[in-house]
Amino acid sequence: MARPEDGLVAVDEALALERALAHPKGEAYCLWLRCEALAPMGRAADARQSARASHSIASRLGHREWTAAALKGQGAACLADGDLAGAEAAFRACLETARRLPIFSGWAAAGLASTLVRSGDLDAAEGYVDQVFREGTPTTHYEGRLAEVELAVARQDPEAASLAARALDLAEDGGLLQSAARLRCLLAACAGSGGDGHAGQTPTEAGASDRRVG
Repeated sequence: MARPEDGLVAVDEALALERALAHPKGEAYCLWLRCEALAPMGRAADARQSARASHSIASRLGHREWTAAALKGQGAACLADGDLAGAEAAFRACLETARRLPIFSGWAAAGLASTLVRSGDLDAAEGYVDQVFREGTPTTHYEGRLAEVELAVARQDPEAASLAARALDLAEDGGLLQSAARLRCLLAACAGSGGDGHAGQTPTEAGASDRRVG
């Protein structure tokens, strides 16, 4: 989604239709998507409310996929709001709910890794980055690469800029424009700190091709 505002308009229209049709599964799904649109817009309170509503419906229906989705959205909303404890709890609950659902468990592992980086627990974050690539899907690998770059920047890894540049290329190619925006910020932080030990080299020359960039 390039512009969350545009996505929110479409989701709200779909949500109104699902409610008019008295279709609770569709309503839960739309509420999750609404949360995902609201969080990057800075409307964390509204995002959390939508996630809670989605979780309530999905749990009542016993719909495990949408329950996991709502927990993933709750984690994203908490993270956007700076509530690290809430984000960690939501992503851990999503991981528990999403067993054998690799797209949701992969997203949850990536979100948990990002949360732990912000909390300063870098070793634990690394384990969840590994889990994204070990158990997730190609779709979740975008968020896994983002978390991996966040971890590398936090550790002042000399390959952080190379990892960020390659992850940015892949995010842009895949249409993950919000992730791309975050990666640009991280790449700028690397440039500002002078922390890239591979100045003047391409990402491949710097060794990024040996990392999880595919």
